[in-house]
Amino acid sequence: MTSWDQVDWETLKRIRQCFLNGNDSLQCDYWRSRSDLVSYYATFAQRIGWKWDAVIQESKSRGLNDWTHKPVLLDWGCGSGIASRRMLRAYGPDAFASIQLYDRSTTAALFATDKIREEFGNTLRISNTDSPTGSFVLTVSHVLSELAPSAKRELFRLAEKADASFFVEPGRPNESALLIELREALREKFVIVAPCPHQSSCGMRDEQRKNDWCHNFAIPPSEIFQDPNWVQFSKLMKIDLRSLPVSFLVLVKKSLATPIKSDQVRIIGRPRTNKIGANFLGCGSDGVVLHTIQKRTARLQVKQLKEEAFSTLLAREELP
Repeated sequence: MTSWDQVDWETLKRIRQCFLNGNDSLQCDYWRSRSDLVSYYATFAQRIGWKWDAVIQESKSRGLNDWTHKPVLLDWGCGSGIASRRMLRAYGPDAFASIQLYDRSTTAALFATDKIREEFGNTLRISNTDSPTGSFVLTVSHVLSELAPSAKRELFRLAEKADASFFVEPGRPNESALLIELREALREKFVIVAPCPHQSSCGMRDEQRKNDWCHNFAIPPSEIFQDPNWVQFSKLMKIDLRSLPVSFLVLVKKSLATPIKSDQVRIIGRPRTNKIGANFLGCGSDGVVLHTIQKRTARLQVKQLKEEAFSTLLAREELP
């Protein structure tokens, strides 16, 4: 972990503003120097890493446990390399034949290479390219809204060739819409591992859901709330440490997939609880539906909905 005394707060404010500018971030140069990446890695990248931990954990719980054929791991738009490092931690460095790190910034790709070697040693084969040969697993993290149309088409074509793809994005409407676009384009060729509990058309495309979007909230480590450095980060960046919104999509080729349960309903966003019970948007094979659970008939379920959880998948028989 980078020491907090190396963090440049003005650099973080500039990077934060680039992110908030949305599509205008195409004009932003995130990484002006290696020191920018040092500051970013200590702070924003860690928050993204907690999202990756949650997404990978859920994917493994839904059958995506190993890569017996040893594919290449391609981290596209790698930035500080947080996505590939989390994949290597979760699946083990021996799970992949090699690592390919691609970023429009050579400085970022080299920084990511150094961080991987720092954690996993020098035996891993690492290259800085976006042209894998043979089978590969694709990771994409917090880049979709920053792509020009031509780059987005290139990335979607890459996802179509991959054995599996992991997309982890900010939990905002624009990124959700882009992931749904990709999901619908590839759902006939791939199994949707997460977040969807079904393989049907996305219910968010329904006209009555035009003001909703697919997102969840990852859970940060509890110790950061007592850490004065993270408290300072929260104040200066105007970020609620408790809130880690994420939109994500995990796809795998049908030939590599294990059966996915389709008799579940996934809670979107956070449930709203009150004295009577709880309301939530639930995604299932019948679309995106507003559900209401009352304490008098389902006290245990209401109690569970009040607890912090990254993803809540309810069996359909649990619903009224």
